[in-house]
Amino acid sequence: MKKIIVILNLLLVLTSCSNDDDTPIAQPTKKLTSFEYIYNASNTGKTTYLYDDSEQWIGGVNAVEQDYSLQYENNKLVGFWFNDTPTYKTIFSRNSEGNIIEIIDGISQDKYIFSYVNNKLENIEIRDDANNPIKDISFIYDGNQLISIVSEEEFGIDGSRFDYYYDNDGQVTDVWQYYRFSNTDPWIIASKKNYTYTNRKNSLYKLYKEHTAQENLIITNMGFNDNRSKLFEINSSLQLFELEEHLIENVKVYDGASTPTLLSTSTYQYSFDNDGNPLQATKTNFDDQNNVTETTIYKYTYEN
Repeated sequence: MKKIIVILNLLLVLTSCSNDDDTPIAQPTKKLTSFEYIYNASNTGKTTYLYDDSEQWIGGVNAVEQDYSLQYENNKLVGFWFNDTPTYKTIFSRNSEGNIIEIIDGISQDKYIFSYVNNKLENIEIRDDANNPIKDISFIYDGNQLISIVSEEEFGIDGSRFDYYYDNDGQVTDVWQYYRFSNTDPWIIASKKNYTYTNRKNSLYKLYKEHTAQENLIITNMGFNDNRSKLFEINSSLQLFELEEHLIENVKVYDGASTPTLLSTSTYQYSFDNDGNPLQATKTNFDDQNNVTETTIYKYTYEN
């Protein structure tokens, strides 16, 4: 079986807590110009973001030092490419309501076909350049029109499923991941993740939600290195995942047993400027099974 996707993998997002919870909370307003991670003091990467006069995100340099560009029509993303290979452009096609109906990845030529019910994203079918099926991703919603289940099928070979649980404010508190070996087998629970949040909002969420999302699903060619911040991720030629709007404070990962065993804990601590924009986050991940601690620092910069 293909290696199970552990919930949460790449958008460069991170998250945590402020020390001034008794004061009015200022939320991010500035344009993010760079996001840098430093893992265990040695492994580093930095992504930059450029804007035009209308404040649309139009390009930058990614964490592996590739220049990239974004193109819009009617304020909707229609193209993405790396500047050293401009002919390999990823194309976003939209319907009259502005919803994405098809994406063709510029490098792999994989095709992503989107379908909707009552204007809500219901299904994404992924096909290769020879039109052979690769994956089928479906979305089920609860009575509040929040995502309840995301399931991924690989046409009889492999599958995974993510079940969402929410608090009274509509924030995801728990995600349970399941797997199965074929689409006729029963689902087996693989892991349970529990999230707590700060009362601060995430600058990266704001950037990607405004420019590269369909509903709550973020769709990008850009890499994100903080897997703990993602509610789910589907690995393909494009990256498909979801984030919460608020900065994460803690993520606890458990196994799938009926009496769960704690596997790891990620704790985030933040610093902010006077306008409420996060300046730095420190993620400390403790592997409870192997007694190993790892630290990642994330740094944000903004337009003046």
